[in-house]
Amino acid sequence: MRTWRVKQWVLGLLVGFLLSAGGVCSWAAEEASKGNGDAADKGKEIVAKVNGVAITEKELEQEMTIVSDRLTQMGRPVGKDQMDALRKNMLEQLIAWELFFQEAQRQKLEVSDEAAAESLSSFKKQFADEKEAEAQMSKMGFSEEEMTRMTKRKMTIQALLEKEVVQKIEVTDAEAKAYYDENPQYFEKPEMVRASHILIKVPADADEETKAAARKKLEAVQERLKKGEDFGALAKEVSECPSAANGGDLGPFPADKMVKPFSEAAFALEPGNVSGIVETQFGYHLIRSAEKIPASKVSFDEVKDRIKEFLKEEKIQKALVAYAGELTAKADIERAGEKPDRAE
Repeated sequence: MRTWRVKQWVLGLLVGFLLSAGGVCSWAAEEASKGNGDAADKGKEIVAKVNGVAITEKELEQEMTIVSDRLTQMGRPVGKDQMDALRKNMLEQLIAWELFFQEAQRQKLEVSDEAAAESLSSFKKQFADEKEAEAQMSKMGFSEEEMTRMTKRKMTIQALLEKEVVQKIEVTDAEAKAYYDENPQYFEKPEMVRASHILIKVPADADEETKAAARKKLEAVQERLKKGEDFGALAKEVSECPSAANGGDLGPFPADKMVKPFSEAAFALEPGNVSGIVETQFGYHLIRSAEKIPASKVSFDEVKDRIKEFLKEEKIQKALVAYAGELTAKADIERAGEKPDRAE
């Protein structure tokens, strides 16, 4: 049971980091509820205790609301059938944060008022101006002083995890090279073409007369090209694509980047040649191939640093699980309706 819960704690922790400002809001909501003497009886119900420190139903509901709203803003709304799972996860998140905060206090880790104020300033910069930031804090029910305190608590926990987990993680060049060699599919570059085009747009619902007029316009451009006019200059003059500003240049692209008729025509051209009129869902095109770029593989040196960052994140997540487990083994944790998990 503890193994599953540790994973849930870490999941909650990572959600807190990823939601950034949401993490500040979560802690703000938690702290406010602890100081709210007018909370409803249900809100005062204790859902868990961590080494004697209570977590209330109100705190849990606030955490659920904040995270649910944030996920909705990200386009991932939480359905009714997911609320039980969210509740369990959020409770474990609150327990985890309390465990980490208590350990930070035990180690006498401190965050300066200046650092907390600077972090709060960054939070305010997400809004149009000071007035809007204050309105948001007021909506949450907090003064600037309270928000500073919540921010300081969050930063204290981050300081603990930096000290006990992040700073101890290293990834060697050899580990990165092994990952590169074992996962060649991630580092392949497909064949690409660099091309320019001239587009005459045709609405999706255009009638035959409109289509014929657009095609005739592009046929006139074809005739000018045959007489030796420059493709790029003509693209700037007549093309109805934003790329016209660059002489129609689309840069290098793989076959799956463009719609099928366009890609097929572009990849069939030899560099320097111009296609016939190509019809796509956007209208009519003339395409000029500038370069064919053969398939290749990204060199290890090009991606070494990114691989190391990726592997470090993987190690950090595993280390967080292990560290949470260490704290759990030493903690007295009680959940409402469950037999307590007590340190031996």
